[in-house]
Amino acid sequence: MSRYKKRFYANLITLGSILLTYIILLLLRLIPAVSEWWSRTISRGEQIINNRIFGYLPFSCFELFIILLALYIIGWIVVTVRHLIRFSFRGSSRYWLNFGIVISLIFTVYMGTAGMEYNRKPVDIPQHTELIEDPQDYKIIAKAFQDDFNECSTKLSFREDGSLINPYTNKELDQIMEVEFKKLDSDYYTKVTTHAKKMNIFGWLYRELQITGVAFGPTSEANVNQLATSAEYAFTTAHEIAHTKGIIREEDANLVAAYICLTSSDPYLRYSGYMCTIGSLGYLVKCTNVEQDYYDFTHGYTKEIAQDSKYMHEYWNKHDMLGKISDWMNDLYLKLQGDKGTVSYTDNIDIIKDDTEYKVSSYSRYQALYMWIYLDK
Repeated sequence: MSRYKKRFYANLITLGSILLTYIILLLLRLIPAVSEWWSRTISRGEQIINNRIFGYLPFSCFELFIILLALYIIGWIVVTVRHLIRFSFRGSSRYWLNFGIVISLIFTVYMGTAGMEYNRKPVDIPQHTELIEDPQDYKIIAKAFQDDFNECSTKLSFREDGSLINPYTNKELDQIMEVEFKKLDSDYYTKVTTHAKKMNIFGWLYRELQITGVAFGPTSEANVNQLATSAEYAFTTAHEIAHTKGIIREEDANLVAAYICLTSSDPYLRYSGYMCTIGSLGYLVKCTNVEQDYYDFTHGYTKEIAQDSKYMHEYWNKHDMLGKISDWMNDLYLKLQGDKGTVSYTDNIDIIKDDTEYKVSSYSRYQALYMWIYLDK
C-alpha cells in the first residue's frame, strides 16, 4: 500500500472515530440520568481543574482559540485552493480530511465539556409557584421591588448621556461575585467560582453580533464583553459564571443570575438584576385589570432609570450590524443542543386574557423568584 493510501485511511479512521464518539455522547445526553451524572462528575472535575489552570491567566483563552481557529481556516483555504488550481485532487482530499478531523474534534470536545449538561434536571433556585388569591396584591408586590430599584438608582452615578457608570473594576466585581455565589450552597453547582474575563480583542465584533458574554466550556471560562452597557454588565457576569458552575441552559443561567443579583445587598448588582428582569412584574400588574395600576408601574421609575433604559435600547440598536446573523446562528446552536433556541433567553410569561381580563396561568421563572423573595425569603 502506498504512503498516500496509508495516510488517507489513517485520517479516515481518525475522523470516523471522532464522529462515533460525538454520536455516542449525543445519544447518552438524551438520558437525563446520564446528563446529570456527567455534570456532577466528569464536567465538575474538569471545571475545577480548568479553574486552577486557566482561571488566573490574564487573557481569554477563548479569544486565543478564535484567533488560532481563524488562522487554521485561512491556511486551510489557501492550501486547498492551491492544490485545486494545480488539479492535485489527491492533495486536496487529504486537507479536506484534516479539516473534517479538526472541526469534528472541536464539536466533540465541546460536547464532552458543556453539551452533555443540556439535559440536566431544572436548576436548584428557590421559587414561589403557588398563585396568590387576590390579584390586587400584585400591584403592592411590584411596587415594593420598584421602590427598591429606584432607591438603588439614587446610590449610583450616571453619565450625561444617561448611561450608568459601573462603580467597580473587573477585579472588584470578581471579588464580589465570588462572595455572592457562595449563596448557592446546593450540591447542584460546582463549588469553585471562576473569575470573569474581559473580551479585549473581539469585544467590538461581539457587540455588533449583539453578544454580551460567552462561556467557553473547554477551559471553563466566563468571558464578558467589556463593551456591554454597565446596567447589564453585572447580570451578564453572573450569567456567564453560572455556565461555568454546571448551569448550561440559557434560561437556567438567567435565573441564577437573577437570584445572585436580586438577593444581593449591593445596590449595583440589584440595579443590574432589576434592569434585566423587572419587566416581568409588569405582566403581573396587568392582572389587577386596572389600567391605572399598569400605567403607574410603567411610569413609576426614576428619571435616571428611564434615561439609562433608553440609552441601552438606543445603544444596541446602533450596534446591530450582525445581530440577525448572530441570532440565527445562536438559535440553531441551541436547538441542536436540545434547547428551545434563543427564545430560552426570555422569561416564560404565562399570562392569559379572555374577553374581559388578564389572568395569571402560572408564574414565569423571574416572577416566581420575585414572589419567593417577597413572600418567603
